[in-house]
Amino acid sequence: MRVEGDTITVDTLPTQGANRTTLEDGLQPFAEQAGRQRSMAVTHILLVEDNPGDTYLIQTMIEPADRSTMEIHPVGRLRDAIHYLAQHPVDAILLDLSLPDSHGLATLTTLQHHASSLPIIVLTGLDDEELGLQAVQARAQDYLVKGQVDQALLMRSIRYAIERKRLEQNLQQSKQELEVLYQKVSSLEQLKTDMIRIASHDIGGLLGIVVGHLYLLNDGLGEPLSESQQYSVNEISDAVQRMTALSKDILSLERIESQESHLTQPVNLASLVRSIYEQYQSQAANKHQSLKLLTEDAPIMVTGDVVQLQEAIVNMVSNAIKYTPDHGQIQMRLYQQDSAAVLEVEDSGYGIPDDLQENLFQPFYRARTKDTADIPGTGLGLHLVKNIIDRHQGGMIFNSIYGQGSTFGFRLPLAADPPAP
Repeated sequence: MRVEGDTITVDTLPTQGANRTTLEDGLQPFAEQAGRQRSMAVTHILLVEDNPGDTYLIQTMIEPADRSTMEIHPVGRLRDAIHYLAQHPVDAILLDLSLPDSHGLATLTTLQHHASSLPIIVLTGLDDEELGLQAVQARAQDYLVKGQVDQALLMRSIRYAIERKRLEQNLQQSKQELEVLYQKVSSLEQLKTDMIRIASHDIGGLLGIVVGHLYLLNDGLGEPLSESQQYSVNEISDAVQRMTALSKDILSLERIESQESHLTQPVNLASLVRSIYEQYQSQAANKHQSLKLLTEDAPIMVTGDVVQLQEAIVNMVSNAIKYTPDHGQIQMRLYQQDSAAVLEVEDSGYGIPDDLQENLFQPFYRARTKDTADIPGTGLGLHLVKNIIDRHQGGMIFNSIYGQGSTFGFRLPLAADPPAP
């Protein structure tokens, strides 16, 4: 290192013919970077104002501490503002509505066409509250009246306008990203639905083939099956029945979850429950069970999808029959309570232990006990019921005592009365 006058010289290893570097040269990149950072920190305000006196007053309102970080760029006409925006970066716009080449709210809307991403603050001599509201409704960030604006108000308005616009743009970007994500999820959901339907259809076809061969084994071999052979055939038959039921339940659940139903049909719940009650009398009789229905004769109207509600009620009634021993009691009760329709299906069946009740409505969950271990099921039925009732803005009813029986049901909002003619 040598000092020669005002210059400090540092000797370095020879590189491509250069062997001397000054400290000034070494610090130059850092100085340039700091200059760029200072330039980036400057807030550029475009002032669209044709009155030189008002332009001067607005410029003098910039706080001394902010002069190094905020620059005002004045123009006197709307066309000059549009030209400036095309050539220079701007962070915010102060706009007078009365210009030589434009007047009133049209000044704002025209400028917005060329500066849709920038915050615009209307700064005008028109003390017109209605015009101010129209300007804000037209997406101006603020409406300030000359003569009523001080330094603090102007500075605060500029800062808040820039920040609000930044947040608005971030929200818009997030909205666009969510829309793209929604489209991707919808595509994946549709793909899942299609795959489930195709797989279930193919499984159904394969199960049909298996069932056909089981009939051949039972009836077409010319001689009785041995005990072990018959046991194997029965096991295969039971497995096929379980797979068929599972495939059916999965398709039902998928249909309910993917169905674009508005659930706006008027449904006479009393008529629907009475129909299901009559339909399941024979199944209850096969197990020597007593199946009773308690309800009024009057219609009980709800709003929803009759097919979905039928599926939910059928599931509860068939479960009650399935999980109640022979000679048991099953009672269906339908009534109105306040503004709700209430359906309860109570049985004298096996009941569910307390420690197995928590996950009862989760998919594929089965509350197995020594009494119910051999009863076939997929674990999707109650999940399907809850899904349907949730979609109808209702709530589930459940109570069970192990060894005494269970009550399953739901509450649904009653349909609103039609408006008077």
